[in-house]
Amino acid sequence: MDDGYSEYSSHDWEDAPMQDLRTIYILEDVLVTLAPVLKTLIVDMPLRDVDPWDDVIILKPLRHAFEVLVNLEELISVKDELYLAETGMEQPQVYARWPKLRRLCLYNVIMEEQLLKDMASCPQLEAAAFIRPDPSDDDLSNDDIKGGLARTWAVVNPRDTKQDGLVYEGPKMTIAFCNWPPYLPDFSSMIPHWQEVDPDNKISVLNVATHARHDRKARKRGPISSCQNWVRDHALLGTLWSEVERKGQPVAPPTVFEEGQVEEDNDEWVDDDDGADWSDDDYN
Repeated sequence: MDDGYSEYSSHDWEDAPMQDLRTIYILEDVLVTLAPVLKTLIVDMPLRDVDPWDDVIILKPLRHAFEVLVNLEELISVKDELYLAETGMEQPQVYARWPKLRRLCLYNVIMEEQLLKDMASCPQLEAAAFIRPDPSDDDLSNDDIKGGLARTWAVVNPRDTKQDGLVYEGPKMTIAFCNWPPYLPDFSSMIPHWQEVDPDNKISVLNVATHARHDRKARKRGPISSCQNWVRDHALLGTLWSEVERKGQPVAPPTVFEEGQVEEDNDEWVDDDDGADWSDDDYN
């Protein structure tokens, strides 16, 4: 029986579903059909399998399928940052087109200015969780999250800006960084600057440990698999945001004793990786 998609592919793409144009067109039809009513979406797809240079014929319907989800209020992307770039050039993410988006969760996104600009383009955004994010430069702890949001929000919303991006004037927002305990950023050096940029603390920055330090099962799986499982499980249970709120630790200055010594964490994390490569590059 002809299902209307047979012209696109008859090959078995079980091991490479993102290369099957037939599957892509079916997905596009499903999302376009659901767009008027769909409010929450959990994406668990190997989008990084799609090359923005070589797979344009796949990316165009795929990107269109997500762009039309203008009623979406919550997006959770388990395996990537919702990678849908059509070219190697920098371009806004599809969720920047969703005016009702309230909660955003992305895996292994780069904390660069374009991301902050895309967030500032979402007028209803109130919470964002970033799982194992990459720094914009060499160290996530040095990324000026609040300053960057203040600047990009002023650029995106010039009519509502009075301070030219020197002070954050956008809505209240929670930003959570979720990772294994030893890889969580230390933003304590940013606090004096952030107090100037965000004097009312409208942006709440949290660190969330996805696993306990003694969780040897997580260590055995490695950070990529264990963190993806963590976000997938909580997303399917509907507990992701309550877990972020429950376990989130606000960024605060370190405790300093009278003699000037900073309290150190004695709960040592012992890596059992045997030199394993835990980079997300080319990871599916």
